[in-house]
Amino acid sequence: MLDAEKLTKACQTIPPQVGESECHINSAARALVLLGINIDHQDYYHFMNGFKQIMINRYGISTKSVKLVLVLSLLGLTFRFLSNVQETASLQKAASSIMVSGAGVSFAVLIFTVLNKMYRPLGIGSDPWDVANYINKYLPIACADASMHGYNIFSICVKQIDKAICIQKRPVIAIFFYEAKRWHYVNIVGVKKEGSNHISKFAILDTNQECYSLTYDDMEYFMYNLYKNVTETARWKNPKKNYYIIGFAQSNAR
Repeated sequence: MLDAEKLTKACQTIPPQVGESECHINSAARALVLLGINIDHQDYYHFMNGFKQIMINRYGISTKSVKLVLVLSLLGLTFRFLSNVQETASLQKAASSIMVSGAGVSFAVLIFTVLNKMYRPLGIGSDPWDVANYINKYLPIACADASMHGYNIFSICVKQIDKAICIQKRPVIAIFFYEAKRWHYVNIVGVKKEGSNHISKFAILDTNQECYSLTYDDMEYFMYNLYKNVTETARWKNPKKNYYIIGFAQSNAR
């Protein structure tokens, strides 16, 4: 188990996750506290909003912006259609107007689809590579270096978790894949071993400020990336691995 004082502080100083898609930044902030970085409530909200702004700047568009553009486009096309119908006495012209409006709607949908392909697909969770790089902006160079790691074999992933928790005394952020677009970031803060090497349980600090344990089999189940087509569509840096963690290695230069 990691340092009890830091664990208590990570539970108390970082508020519970509120937004549906804040687990990545919430777990990242808790990891910073577990690494000895002082963060209060104000720092946390600055940390969270900074990441959101970076994502909007990088991918150039937000979900709300795209939805607003699409809605306004559809409203404009509907208004044009109604105006044309009122101005035309001919059923033939009205039918033609319907065809034009339908084509306009199809064009709006096409634009939406193109935007979706140009930028990160909407409603898909954050890439752990982006999260790790953002964490590094807040870590002193001599403290640690956050990085994403992907593994195809769970036992190899577990060895790295064991090394981080038991030897380096550093947290590990794990990504759980609940559904195709429902991912979750949590902190691994301890392990329980049976015998000399075999890990039987993992201690989890979740974004609701609760700690609980998961068995080896449960951990493997939750971490398994069954949705590689989704992570590939989301343009993760390494999208086809089975298991993902964010680790914190010792680093004197970045």
